[in-house]
Amino acid sequence: DILRKMLTSSEADLIKQISSDFQELTFIQLTGFMSDHSIHARETSAFFRSYNLENASGKFNLMAYLLSDQNEIMIKVVRFSGTDKTTMLERTEFGGQCLLLTVGEVLEHFKIMNTTRVDLSEGIRKETPLFEFEAFREAWINACVHNSWGEKIPPSIYIFDDRIEIVSYGGLPYG
Repeated sequence: DILRKMLTSSEADLIKQISSDFQELTFIQLTGFMSDHSIHARETSAFFRSYNLENASGKFNLMAYLLSDQNEIMIKVVRFSGTDKTTMLERTEFGGQCLLLTVGEVLEHFKIMNTTRVDLSEGIRKETPLFEFEAFREAWINACVHNSWGEKIPPSIYIFDDRIEIVSYGGLPYG
């Protein structure tokens, strides 16, 4: 049934079709974020239409909910001891706000976490970051953009001694 919908629908993005369970949404954080990036916006019907925050029936859609001040979805970052999930060292949650701000907070968290190791053993100072931040940033943003938000299950990040796993939920892109 979902496959038939995908193939016959002219609307290629389910996140814009699904009505938000909450219709009393505000976008102070989103418009502030946009203003910080030199995009001036106000919460008007033209703004909602321009940014596809309403579905065909004029209701706020799931994308509107994710970008609203009322978004309650939490993204977890979990650090484990070793190379498996047997011993959890730390769990941090980000969210409860506009998804764009949450994505940025996670990036800042990892920027701070990315310590530089200094090796002087060969007589020449060799500095190595814990991980390549730009690669992490790209993977994290892709995980958030391509996540299947229909079930409101956010991407998550797991940190092990030997790797970082970014888990995004979903399947083939719709359309």
